[in-house]
Amino acid sequence: MGAEIFCEFRYKELVFSVSEPYGDNSFYDILCDKPDTEALIEIYEKFCTISGSGNAEKWNKKRLMIWAAFIIAAGIIISVIPSS
Repeated sequence: MGAEIFCEFRYKELVFSVSEPYGDNSFYDILCDKPDTEALIEIYEKFCTISGSGNAEKWNKKRLMIWAAFIIAAGIIISVIPSS
């Protein structure tokens, strides 16, 4: 099953399409024939600003760092406890 393109729009003389690659509303791709164009970067930055995107990713990174620190500390404590 391929990506479903459900929207096309023009921005700064370029044509963009929005697709749903997995068909389940979990991800959307914004595509342009001219990759890495400034217009695409502007659209992405505006989306992040409007949606607050990136906040969940930052929280997940913090959570991962906390768990990593806990596991390392537990490993150190367990390794220094003498076994009987």
